[in-house]
Amino acid sequence: MRRSILDNNQPGPDILSLPLLVIEDDEGLNRLIRKNLGREGLQVEGVGTGREALAALKDTPDILLLLDLVLPDMTGREILTELAAREIDVPFIIMTGHGDERVAVEMMKLGARDYIIKGTQFIEMLPNIIRRVFCEIGKERKLVAMDAALAQAVENWRATFNAIPDFVSVHDLERRLVRVNKALADHLGVRPEELIGKKCHDVLHNLALPWPTCPLDSALQTRQPATREVNDPHIGIPLQVTCSPMFDIQGELVGVVHVARDISEQKRAAEVIIQSREQYRELYDNAP
Repeated sequence: MRRSILDNNQPGPDILSLPLLVIEDDEGLNRLIRKNLGREGLQVEGVGTGREALAALKDTPDILLLLDLVLPDMTGREILTELAAREIDVPFIIMTGHGDERVAVEMMKLGARDYIIKGTQFIEMLPNIIRRVFCEIGKERKLVAMDAALAQAVENWRATFNAIPDFVSVHDLERRLVRVNKALADHLGVRPEELIGKKCHDVLHNLALPWPTCPLDSALQTRQPATREVNDPHIGIPLQVTCSPMFDIQGELVGVVHVARDISEQKRAAEVIIQSREQYRELYDNAP
């Protein structure tokens, strides 16, 4: 049983197979290329002119081209120019009967995956060349997908970060703000970017030195989460502040996440409970 050109590679997400379009005006050579690559398990079609190629690519742009540099009606360069004008970005391998270093450089600059001279070993070389090109395209597409997923994850994180009603900020080892959520910036009446690089005690407490019982200091020193209640008239509301250390993949401390929650309602509720207890105690003490 004949093996596919992909069988020599370990299977993995970087290996893909695209259909191929052979654009070659020599009918015999076109047929031979298609027959040889078809034996390798590939889907191969063939055309003999530039116009036929452009018509085929209207419906199937996700394809690998084996493009003859000189055709009866168009040059390979003209086909590529027309594809660019149509905003069709398709991978291609240039085939030519005559090697020309200047043309080869030009084609590679235009994005050619390879530049092949149609010599005596040309047909035998094609499977390995196509295997390599498939691997390259697979890796590139995987990177594009990873970049898109990362960008989406960052956007999702940013949206979540800014949707949190608590005051959330990220601080470096020098207590400088490196990220601030919308809730904190809105409370301070500034844009988040205006706070970046400033010391937290300057921004939050209007102090030249850290807040005396700052949990951020404790988190930096102990490398453990720390929680404190902070009542600073400059802030205007009582806060429960939790600071959690951040570490890189080597386990090195790189910063602290600072989460401050408004506990005004809890404070008021606690005061109501205390007042109620005092009233009941007073009633009990004054009972006959």
